[in-house]
Amino acid sequence: MRAGVRLVFDHPVMSLADDLAEVYAAHGHRLALTGGATRDFLLGKRPHDFDFVSDADPADSERILTGWAGNATRSPNRFGVVSATVDGLKLQILTFRSPRDWCPDFDPARLYDDPLLNQLLCADVTINCATVVLPGRRYIDPLGAEADIAARILRPPIDPHVAIAGNPHTMVRYARFAAELGFDVDPDVKAAMRDLAGTIAPDFSWSVIVSLSRILTAPDPAAGITLLAETGLLDHFPEHWRARLAGR
Repeated sequence: MRAGVRLVFDHPVMSLADDLAEVYAAHGHRLALTGGATRDFLLGKRPHDFDFVSDADPADSERILTGWAGNATRSPNRFGVVSATVDGLKLQILTFRSPRDWCPDFDPARLYDDPLLNQLLCADVTINCATVVLPGRRYIDPLGAEADIAARILRPPIDPHVAIAGNPHTMVRYARFAAELGFDVDPDVKAAMRDLAGTIAPDFSWSVIVSLSRILTAPDPAAGITLLAETGLLDHFPEHWRARLAGR
């Protein structure tokens, strides 16, 4: 795992990240690298997409990235992801949020004083929560990413019912990670998926289709499909997707 941490600092993206973080700091904003990229580093892989988080709002990130990279694309989704491509690397910036943004009843005592840590609480899985704070490349793992990677377990950093309610697509992502990584889904997560399976129907978006397609091309598609079937999600998919998944 420590070798994975070293991969973070050796990757060419880090010099770009430091430079970008200085630009964000000059505009009065914070920047950190987290998500799937840090997970892949810890697994000994070299990622191609890099997710950053910032206290800058999407409009500010769009202006900053346009000035720095010469290109920026702002997604229409509710989280306002702003993307740019630099030296063949895809960078994405997500604005800080908190579980209270979609769950006003979320216990404020469970929040941190640091908005960055509250952003990490919004991750769909703890294994995506290892973070490099920029500039300066300070590595932190406040929510146990390394421990859960070692245990090969998939779970969110907060109550799975709350995590899923904020983004039902998360349920399909659990199946995707099971198929791609061979990790087990925590029993409490499976229970929440059964309880909330019906919420996927109105949320059957392009991002869900992308996740399903990745399940089909993963090393172990059966692991993901079995999870979808056992938790009842499959029953709420469009007929052609039920047939396509059942045929695997």
